[in-house]
Amino acid sequence: MSFYLRECYYQKCDMVFTVCPDNATYLGMEVQAQYEGVDDSKHWVAIGFSRDDKMGDDGVFLCHHKDKDYCNKFWNVDTPSKNTVKTKDADIESTGFAVNKGFMYAAFKQKFPFTWTNPSNGKTETFDDETIHTVFIASGQMSTDMTTPLKHKHHAMTPSMGFLF
Repeated sequence: MSFYLRECYYQKCDMVFTVCPDNATYLGMEVQAQYEGVDDSKHWVAIGFSRDDKMGDDGVFLCHHKDKDYCNKFWNVDTPSKNTVKTKDADIESTGFAVNKGFMYAAFKQKFPFTWTNPSNGKTETFDDETIHTVFIASGQMSTDMTTPLKHKHHAMTPSMGFLF
């Protein structure tokens, strides 16, 4: 199943997200997003899963060129300040990554239901077919230390996802 901005039909595609079962317990995912600037390792692309129609205290799969594994789990925190923090979860499997002509592409698979360790309280947070409401796609630049994603430059969201799973 693919999701993309309505403008893809009429103008240009800035973001595309696909998801499909990889086997009985994994979902394969791909994301492609446009970014501003040169083709270097200073950009990220992400898929965020939310329990409502806003990102905040939700799980994120974030991919960028600097990480040897390309894709990692992050947690989007609201307090004490809005930011995205890399978690210690290491169960994501990167399967592909490319940067070319202002677009970044990443592919990975993840066991479903998804779990993240919330860095604010250390608790395991589960996202499954009952709790995922919205999927967000975003892209932006990394900080100069290449460890923290800066605020997104492009973003999109899907309709309610209850029908997907």
